[in-house]
Amino acid sequence: TAPNAEGAQGEGLWVSAGAAATLAGCTLVGNASTGIAAAGSDTRVSILETTISNTRPNGNGDQGYGLGAREGATLVAECCVLDRNTMAGALAHDFGTRVQLIDTRILHTAPGADGDAGIGAHANNGALLEVRNCVLDGNAQAGIGTVEPGTRTMVQDTVIRATQPTSDGHQGNAITASGGSMITAIGCTFQDNHTAGVLASDRNT
Repeated sequence: TAPNAEGAQGEGLWVSAGAAATLAGCTLVGNASTGIAAAGSDTRVSILETTISNTRPNGNGDQGYGLGAREGATLVAECCVLDRNTMAGALAHDFGTRVQLIDTRILHTAPGADGDAGIGAHANNGALLEVRNCVLDGNAQAGIGTVEPGTRTMVQDTVIRATQPTSDGHQGNAITASGGSMITAIGCTFQDNHTAGVLASDRNT
């Protein structure tokens, strides 16, 4: 799906304003902005056994996420593959937003044009991210990253490996928590990452 005349959008699936959507056994390849996007409180998206790959930034050079939820939406992905998307394989943004990733593989997320990010799963601005029984392999900057006060991430029985540094040679951590955010990790394996298995920085993190 191509961006519009202003260079925005181009999502494979866009769900908002309290709508609900369920996908099972689908493949979304080469969309722009976000493969599957959910926005707005009471918006619900469930995804099962679906592959989202090669999502590219929009015409303004922004995003390229495999999955993204914001503004209080809930998104659940189970037994999915998020492969070779851009900036973030999965993104949870804003207070009240909840993203659950279950038995899902997030692979080879690419940095943006400036060489930044490429994070497997990212939460910010007070969102809740839950990652369970997943594999995050070959992403960049961080396998899982969380930032800003009120942002919470729970990771259980998950493998994070081969996270690559950014273009300036920094980071490549399995998990990065900063800016007053919180991550809880239980029963996880961190293998062949760079710089740190877990990096926590800033007051109240």
